Amino acid sequence: MLGGVWSWRHVPGRLGYLLGGLPWAVVTFSVLISLLSAGIPLLILTPLGMACLWALVICARAVGAGERARLRWAGTTPIEAPAPAPSGSPTLWRRAWQAILDVDAWRAVAHNVVNFIVSMVSFSLVAVWLAVIAQGVSTWLDTHWIRLSADINTLGDLLLPASMRSAMGVHIADTALAVIALVTLPVLTFALVWMHRLLGGALLSANKSRELTRRISELNRRVGKLADAHSASADAEGEALRRLERNVHDGPQQQLLRMQMGLDTAKRHLADDPQRAAAMLDELRDRSQDTLEELRDLSRGLVHPLLVERGLGAALESLAERATLPVRVTNHLPEQLDRPQGIEQTSAQGLLLATSELLANVAKHAQASSAEIMVDALPAGSPQATNPGAQGPCPTLTDPARTDQPPAVQVRVRDNGVGGAVVVPGHGLDGVARRMQGLGGSFTLASPAGGPTTITLRIPLTDWSNRA
Repeated sequence: MLGGVWSWRHVPGRLGYLLGGLPWAVVTFSVLISLLSAGIPLLILTPLGMACLWALVICARAVGAGERARLRWAGTTPIEAPAPAPSGSPTLWRRAWQAILDVDAWRAVAHNVVNFIVSMVSFSLVAVWLAVIAQGVSTWLDTHWIRLSADINTLGDLLLPASMRSAMGVHIADTALAVIALVTLPVLTFALVWMHRLLGGALLSANKSRELTRRISELNRRVGKLADAHSASADAEGEALRRLERNVHDGPQQQLLRMQMGLDTAKRHLADDPQRAAAMLDELRDRSQDTLEELRDLSRGLVHPLLVERGLGAALESLAERATLPVRVTNHLPEQLDRPQGIEQTSAQGLLLATSELLANVAKHAQASSAEIMVDALPAGSPQATNPGAQGPCPTLTDPARTDQPPAVQVRVRDNGVGGAVVVPGHGLDGVARRMQGLGGSFTLASPAGGPTTITLRIPLTDWSNRA
């Protein structure tokens, strides 16, 4: 923690820490005590008193950080800094009270008070040790160099009995004391810095119980988000199944019923009117082809064949080709991701379905003449997309303020329509947002009046290193 007890390698750093400790303690103690002495009586005049105490806790945290840095410079193991002061209150008054009630800041104040006393003791002991060494050296060179007059005695003069108090005896005694002080200097500096390290570790380190409570709260928050994501995923899948059921009921099922009735009619006319029956069979064959295409379209909503065969980029290009308006695809996915199984199938399918729904929404409501799909791979740490000018309850399902974002695949759908899109609970865009939430991703809408409308879909990649 402090190097060897007898090691001379850390002695210069320890000496600098201990000799500089007293001036540092005097200055910081004077500042903090002055603010404390002014702040407590002035609490009667609330604004001024609170301003003094607010300044006190800010200075105390700064002093604590400075002391941790000084201890690290002296060769000690780093002290874990406490959590940052809370600053989430919307009003200046509440932020001030939060700062004043900051336990870690008051622990730093207590440390400064105790450290002031300890620093005086440490400085005095080190000064005495260095004076003994200096006296021994000067005596060894010339016993009279440091004597200002004959009445001034050295330490040897004071310690030797009168019978041994000769010039040579004093010389030997001063030299011996200097050697002892020099040899024990590493031990002394080690012990004093160790004492300061214990004090700093007790009052300037992170509060383990509160840190544990904070981490438990963070875990509970994440568990809550996962539960919400699971619920949203279940709701989205349920809605998808209900939509599929409606589509099958209103489309292929009705077509098949009409085809069955047509076959019954053709069977009745087969004997008496073969030509009419043949014409009906030809019509039914064409209708069966249409029904088959409709079933294929529905199956694509379950698992797109191009997604399995060629990857996300090809599936999106196929989607753009079948759109009712011109759609341009800009694909910036690296080769490792733009391939079958390059992206987890559930994530890729979710992005594809969401993009399909967005294009359908553009065709129905945006009054747009064209659209664009932009696909990108984002490395870890990329900032979360924001919603400048967004309208309606646009859920951002990952925290924009975080800088530890995982690697992700991002799909942006932009149209040149009239803009003004909003998220309405229970309708199209809300379903897309919930689908993204169920996949652990994010949905962001920017749609100012007059356009353009840009919707950003992002799904994290937890195994980027294996895929990209």
